[in-house]
Parts: sequence; C-alpha cells; structure tokens
Amino acid sequence: MKRIGSVLATGLVMMTIAAVDAQEKKAASRDGAKPGSKKGASAVNPVADPTGSALTSKEAQELVDYHNKVRQDVGVGPLKWSPEVAKVAQEWADKLAETGMLEHRANNKYGENLAVDSTLLDGAKAWYSEISKYTAGTVIDGSNYQTFGHYTQMVWRTTTQIGVGKAVIKQGSFKGQFVIVANYNPSGNLLGEKPY
Repeated sequence: MKRIGSVLATGLVMMTIAAVDAQEKKAASRDGAKPGSKKGASAVNPVADPTGSALTSKEAQELVDYHNKVRQDVGVGPLKWSPEVAKVAQEWADKLAETGMLEHRANNKYGENLAVDSTLLDGAKAWYSEISKYTAGTVIDGSNYQTFGHYTQMVWRTTTQIGVGKAVIKQGSFKGQFVIVANYNPSGNLLGEKPY
C-alpha cells in the first residue's frame, strides 16, 4: 500500500477544545493575564492561543465541528483538535504567506489540505465541495485523488486528529488573503483504499 505524500505519525497528544480553553485559563491566571490575551504572542504567530496555531479556540472548534458533521454524514468517527499537528500546519502557513506560493509541504508526515480564502470555514467548504466529484466506494488511485482528494482527506476513516494554521499572504497574486493549511493525522488518501 502506498501513501500519497505522507507517512503515519504516532504518539501525538490529543486535546479537545474544552481542554485547550481550560489550559488557557489556568495559564492566564498563573501569568496574571486575562484568558484570550495576547501575552506571549510572537511576530510569526500574532495570537498566542493554546490551539498551537494562529487560530482562536473558537475558530478551531468551528472547523472541528464542520469536519465532524461532514464525517458523520458518511458514518466515520469524529476528529479531535491536536495543538501539535496545528503547530506544524501553522509553520507551513507562515512559510507560504511569506513566499506567496501555494504548494504542499514536501515529505509531510500528515495529510494536508490547502486553501486561499477569506475565511477558514469558506476554505473547508471548498474542500467539501469536491464531494460532487466523488462516488462512494471509489478506490483512491494515482489518477483520481487530485479530483476529490481534499474531500476524501476530510472524511478518511482512520484519521483522528486535525490541526490548522492560517496566515495573511504578503506577496503575489493572493496578497492580503488567508492561506489555510489543514493537517490530518494519520493522513488519508492511501492508494488502493477507500476513504470510508
């Protein structure tokens, strides 16, 4: 079996958004900051949020909820947010924002969806729109996954974690728009397999 563009990652820490919020409140009270404040923010990641990326806890939860609705529609289990996976996604989003290019990370150990859009949810809806090109039961192969691969990664049955990064593109034809990088663990789109 061949994996398209990534290998499996194991041993990642999973956190629900509620756990992330609880961590944020605990850290804020310990540091004397208000929950949600930008204390500890950096130039690369302007929001020091416990999501592991520039997304707020609310944005992360909206994306998890959207993915889980799509996954429930085809009978696969829910995803959980991973700050560790989100950190990797954020690093790549920052890189793409600097270069103005839209390209997948080489040798990524996670599944990856990319979008340039005005909102995170619009990006996820664009990935989902590929459902119209996928026929349930179709096996993934080297010639068809590019037609519907964003959608099939969203619903891949063995994927259990998601992490997303975002950044404003600084140059090129997409300047001023968000680049959105979603990473999935374990990755999907395995050649010779069906997503669900």
